[in-house]
Amino acid sequence: MNLYKELTFAREAILRAETEIRQVRKSGNFDVRFKPDGSPYTKADPLAERLIRDYLLTEFPGDGFEGEELPKIQSTNGRIWRCDPIDGTWSFINFEDTVATALSLHQINPDGSEKVVLALINNLFSAEKLYIAGEGIKTTLDGNQLPDISRDPSKLIVNYNISPNHSSDISEIMKLWTPKGPIVKAVSILGSAAYSLSHIAKGSHDIYVTSLANPFKVWDVAAGIYLIQKTGGVVTNLDGDPITQDETVIVAAKSPEHHAQFLEHITKTEFGKRYQR
Repeated sequence: MNLYKELTFAREAILRAETEIRQVRKSGNFDVRFKPDGSPYTKADPLAERLIRDYLLTEFPGDGFEGEELPKIQSTNGRIWRCDPIDGTWSFINFEDTVATALSLHQINPDGSEKVVLALINNLFSAEKLYIAGEGIKTTLDGNQLPDISRDPSKLIVNYNISPNHSSDISEIMKLWTPKGPIVKAVSILGSAAYSLSHIAKGSHDIYVTSLANPFKVWDVAAGIYLIQKTGGVVTNLDGDPITQDETVIVAAKSPEHHAQFLEHITKTEFGKRYQR
């Protein structure tokens, strides 16, 4: 499968969108509004998504496109792009760095299931920015191969992102933070899930665990999950099953060993028991 043309246009699309996103933030005129579920969006969100969509579908007119902000365009050739133009909108509004554009290309199988074949995450306001992974394409960060970082699975660095609606879950995770492990460092990097997933692939953190009020959408996490899998990592729910659209909890790990170690401990807490099926 040769996807270098798709990669070239996808990369150009998200970089063009970045220019527009940066201009809106520089102006400070966000025109913030709220969706029925209470999540915010700005005038930059649909602007960036439309730019990415139109740029890609002009070159690949049979492809479908589905994103956070605009109506879905059906595929006529068995492929669909999925995009969150500004993942981490509150961070974007608050001039924080944990903001990303997530874009993935999916092959639609005859039975309706899908397989990601290309993924890009652009961490818009970070020094290290553009993650790329794809079938037949090297997995890179800003053109460089991702480092191979290996840590003792009994000494995990965990990034947790917990919804305010589930604040009691934080104390359950903190029960695992002890001098003897398994967690030796815990951080909470709020904002974009794609941003946090990319840092698992990079090896900055060993585990990313998140519990949100609303289920994930495929455009939120597909690119990040694929990126981690291409670097040998694992992403599941608390039962160890693949992520589906109705999930509210994700456990992502840099390595299968780290993932198994964390699941073994977290499923014994009230947090684990609450979210297991």
